[in-house]
Amino acid sequence: MDYSKPIEEIDWTAYARTGGNLEIPELYIVDIQSKKKIKIDTGNEEEQYVFPLGWRPDGSEVIFMKLNRQANKLQLLAANSSTGKSRVIITEENNTFVAGLDFITERWIRQFTLLKDGNTFLWMSERDGWKHLYLYDMNGKLIRQLTKGNFPVIEPIKTDEKEGWIYFRANAEPNLYDTHLYRINFEGKNSNG
Repeated sequence: MDYSKPIEEIDWTAYARTGGNLEIPELYIVDIQSKKKIKIDTGNEEEQYVFPLGWRPDGSEVIFMKLNRQANKLQLLAANSSTGKSRVIITEENNTFVAGLDFITERWIRQFTLLKDGNTFLWMSERDGWKHLYLYDMNGKLIRQLTKGNFPVIEPIKTDEKEGWIYFRANAEPNLYDTHLYRINFEGKNSNG
């Protein structure tokens, strides 16, 4: 809805209904000087959602996620910036769905947080029954689970890599409906609410 005009205007966005066809997403890298376009390999699945996340600091790879239509398989991928060829870093699968339906909302960007070194990242997963933060390297090797317990992490808010803290929102109080700000170090210790 655009209220900036004398008479408001509505701009309708098509959304695939249950059983309807999804638009086939495509990602490209465009060199603005040469105008060369490189198509990123997003796989051959016909119905999927694709979420671009950004670049590694050295510009060598574009990072993106893809989620199948059933929302039970999520992959984190990196595509070579020169060729568009992709590699899978992590695959999360579940019989029902992975990490809730945050991927359809604006919070999908918080699923992955690349750290300044460009070689490690934070990842949110429900693999232990609760949504928690995990530390990985860019080859998909789990370094450690950072948060643990019978509570869900809502989202990471900020990383202070110099001081060694990760700030995040979670529902970790006895009343699980209360959301608070917490911090934990990169070793997964010394959390504070």
